[in-house]
Amino acid sequence: MVDQNTHHPAENGGKPNSDGAGRPPIQPRGSLPPGFVVIAHGGETGPPYTLATATRMAPYANYLHAPIAITKDDKVVVAPNELTPSALFGIPMQVKGLDPKRQTWEVGNLKLSQIWNAKTCRGVPPLADFVKLAKRENIGLFIEPQGLSLKDLHSVLDAHNLVGEQRLPIPLFIGSESQRILRGLKSTLIARSNAITLIQLYPSGIPVDRGSAISLLDNAQQYAQGIAPVGMVSRRLVEAAHKRDLAVYPWGVNNPENFNSLIERGADGVFTRDPRSLREILDAREAAEGGRP
Repeated sequence: MVDQNTHHPAENGGKPNSDGAGRPPIQPRGSLPPGFVVIAHGGETGPPYTLATATRMAPYANYLHAPIAITKDDKVVVAPNELTPSALFGIPMQVKGLDPKRQTWEVGNLKLSQIWNAKTCRGVPPLADFVKLAKRENIGLFIEPQGLSLKDLHSVLDAHNLVGEQRLPIPLFIGSESQRILRGLKSTLIARSNAITLIQLYPSGIPVDRGSAISLLDNAQQYAQGIAPVGMVSRRLVEAAHKRDLAVYPWGVNNPENFNSLIERGADGVFTRDPRSLREILDAREAAEGGRP
């Protein structure tokens, strides 16, 4: 059984008024290509998956990536299964009883109080705070379960009002490397009610061999609505995925030239560590094309 956390996000988390360089403010989400989805994950402007980093990225994204794990005391947090020192930004390791010589810690072996400071909103944030941030910014969440069973995942979604009759108006993607998790979700009323968009993650990318790639797509279309391969994708792959009603969201593409290439190849969105910079590129692209009506 998992608990819903009730800590509050840091203040001053609204949209920025200026970019700090004497130029007009960058307008969040104003000129995205039609249907194009920007999914913010990690962060170049701060430690990955902290609430402060997410708050800075949120105004420039359509979705926040939220890998979720469960602590030793059954709290749901936004973090990969293994934590690094950067994830514990602002939490003195010697105070929390963590060995400073270690390079990683498993979330399941730690209590929430060891990795999250509710007063300063530093450390590994509870999922509840990401939910509040998404609601405030009117954006979605891309949840990636980390080692959760299907039963635990259902409990998490219910406890945070992300599904069901009382669900919050927050668009929800769930992505996983596990076919079992995605197939399990598809077989429930949760997915059938269109409350969730299921995305198959490919952390090793898509095979270059066309036959192998088509086989993966044929399999994914049985239970998912989209795919998220690592790195660049070809126009041919995007077209093959679209023929199978699969959206394509490449993962970890941050180079501006590559970002433009993905738009031209028909990708439906992208995961990025720096949505603010990518928004600048999108604004420049629109200006070069003469703007949209």
